[in-house]
Amino acid sequence: MMQVFIPLLNTTVGYLPNNLYTWYDGNGWEITPSFLQMLYDIAYVGIFLISLNPLCDALMILLIMPPYRKASSKLIIDILKKAISILENKKTTTTFVAIQPPNNNPRIRSNAISSEN
Repeated sequence: MMQVFIPLLNTTVGYLPNNLYTWYDGNGWEITPSFLQMLYDIAYVGIFLISLNPLCDALMILLIMPPYRKASSKLIIDILKKAISILENKKTTTTFVAIQPPNNNPRIRSNAISSEN
């Protein structure tokens, strides 16, 4: 999520104050000290949030990765156990039947080379 959020935030910090200022100035609005304070606050808060990015990444790794690793290893073990049990069940229940073409039907012939003809 941070890989998407930080570039958007970076764009907002860089462009939003400048675009707001240009839009206000271009449309004839009065540039007041409160408006300039708002632009400063947008940039300041954005830069502060960007500075937290490495901390956010570290927290995400610490919070998400260990449970994810544990869950994924448990899932792999469960899948392997299930596959082994299925294979063991197949060993006991599977019977092989040899399929032979009928010799009395002339339309059905084997592709094998025989010495009958």
